[in-house]
Amino acid sequence: MEFLHGQSVKTTIVWIFFILALVGTFVLTKKLGQEGENMASVFLGRGAIHKILLFEDKAEPISVTARPGDEVVFMVLDDSRHTIAEERSSKRDARLESGEFGAGDSYTLSFSNPGMYSFYDRMNSDIHVTIIIEK
Repeated sequence: MEFLHGQSVKTTIVWIFFILALVGTFVLTKKLGQEGENMASVFLGRGAIHKILLFEDKAEPISVTARPGDEVVFMVLDDSRHTIAEERSSKRDARLESGEFGAGDSYTLSFSNPGMYSFYDRMNSDIHVTIIIEK
């Protein structure tokens, strides 16, 4: 009888850990879905991921506010081609530029300095995006 009692305590402990794991998974999944973060950002303390969806003639959203270390991902959701380039004030200024990418591709940026960064699509001049990096 004592053996059976010991087994039921062990079984109860296993069930408690199983239930805690399920609840933890649910809470983590909820956090990831609400904040746009990925699993690595939660466990490693890295920044959030902000998505900019690219279509043939528009981007959604056209403005993103992020923090240093966050990732901003331009994602193509149709069959169009894009080249994302940073707007610059003079021809001598260096700029970020993605190179051409298309359906199913993405281009990721991460900023370490606060400021406002403006980008446009060299293949469709109607597409403009502003990225604001706050402290």
